[in-house]
Order: sequence, then C-alpha cells, then structure tokens
Amino acid sequence: MSRLFDKKFGPDFLTRLPNGPAVYIFKDANNLPIYIGKAIRLRRRLSQYKNAKRLKRHKKMRNIVAEANSLEFLECKSHFEAILLEIRLIRKARPKFNVVGAFSDRYPVIGIRAHEKEFMIIYTTSPDEFSEYRLFGTFRSRFHTKYGFYAIADILSHFGHEEKMKREEYTNVPRYSRIKKFRQLDSKAKALLELFLSGESTALLESFILKAVESSSARRNSEQLQETIEIARRFFKFESSRLLNAKKKLKISTAFIPQDQRDELMAKYRYRNEENALGSP
Repeated sequence: MSRLFDKKFGPDFLTRLPNGPAVYIFKDANNLPIYIGKAIRLRRRLSQYKNAKRLKRHKKMRNIVAEANSLEFLECKSHFEAILLEIRLIRKARPKFNVVGAFSDRYPVIGIRAHEKEFMIIYTTSPDEFSEYRLFGTFRSRFHTKYGFYAIADILSHFGHEEKMKREEYTNVPRYSRIKKFRQLDSKAKALLELFLSGESTALLESFILKAVESSSARRNSEQLQETIEIARRFFKFESSRLLNAKKKLKISTAFIPQDQRDELMAKYRYRNEENALGSP
C-alpha cells in the first residue's frame, strides 16, 4: 500500500503535511469526494493509510487509496472544529465511503398523537410529514428505534385495544414509516410512554411487567414477554436516554432535535465529556 500511496500522492506527501487538527478529503478522477475524515494529528493519521496492511480492519483504507485520485486537507484550529467541519462536509457531499452521518435524513423519529378517542404512535424517517404529532428524537439507529417501536406497540396493546390499520389509511403514509393505532389506552400508560420516549424513565416497562403478571396469556408467553422488554430496554439505553443526556449537558429542553442537527449535537456532547475528563484530577 505504501508504494501505491506514494505513486498517487507523491513520496514526500506526508512530510509536507502539518501535524495538527484537520479534515482530509480523498477525491476521485472527477474531483468528487469519495471519503472525508477528521484527524487530531493529520500527518500521523494519513500515514496509517500509507502503511495499511493486508488485514481485514485495514480493508476500507486500502479501498479508499485504490480509488482515490487526489488528497486534500483543511487545517482546523482544534479537534472539535475538525469534528464539526467533517460532519457538515459529509452531510453535503455524501461521499461513497462515508456511511455514518451521510444520510441524516434517514435518521428515525418516534411520534405520538391523541385524537378524540384514538391514540397513534408512529415510527418515521420523514418527521416533516407528521407535524400534528409530538415528536421524540431524532434517534441514530434505525435498528434499535424500529424494533423499539414495535416493542412499545406490543406493550401498549396490554394497556388498551390495538386497532388494525385499514389499507386505505396507509395510502399517504411516507416510505419507511409505520403507524399503530389504539383505543381506550390507559392515561397512565400515555404519561409513562412520554417519559420513556424522552429518555427520562423506564417506569413504563415496570408497569407493563406488573400488568403482565396479572394476565394468564402473558404468563404463558413469558419468553416473548422478556424479549419485548429487552428490546425496549435497548432502545431506551442506546437511543432515548443517550439523547437526553446530551441535551441536558448542552442545556437543551426540547423533546425533538431535527435530523440535520443531531450529529452536531452529539459531537458537542462527546467533546464536552472529553474536556471534563481531561480537566478532572
């Protein structure tokens, strides 16, 4: 890989680089970004690309160098500035090798809506289409959020009556969106659901467990019950409570963070935590 790196960018390329914070951009023959990355020490980071081995963990670096035609960099005043610049450039360019952060418009959201005697809960990646709902998120993982949504719907079915959506009701539902409808949903469950989605409390799960103990059918399906609880707990741990911690740290009180602001918010949160850790005795 060292020989290919030198052939493409020059044998003395690394020696001419600064060794401070920066964002680096690999581009193809059409001058389009194929990968954007950040570095605390630019020269050291890019030397890893030059010296990439034939190991599985180095495969992405080898592929990037193989497809790249040029390599540019933008110096930054701090690592934090590099983090924010990387996020913004990735979101704008959506390079081929940048999966994380390139498509914030696909980040998931969960929303709730009480309408007359109906209660609706939605999973969507198109929050603008559900302005009448109270939205929670934006969350990061579609896996945790989608399965968390189905687990929550299963839990709510023990506190009310789930109604099957009619085919025509799905006509105008955006792609990657799911809706669950309930009637006669317990008011306490609604309140606990809001606390759960906002990352403040898992009391909904404790209440569900107590409810299930009283149900003979739930006891017969104890294995499925445990799985539902575990999926919901994972969503709470990795998505809703993590987002709440970030908002508290940054003194943000709104329940919903727009999709295109989530990555920057979490970057600021991680940076504050790193600062605190370095400043602690």
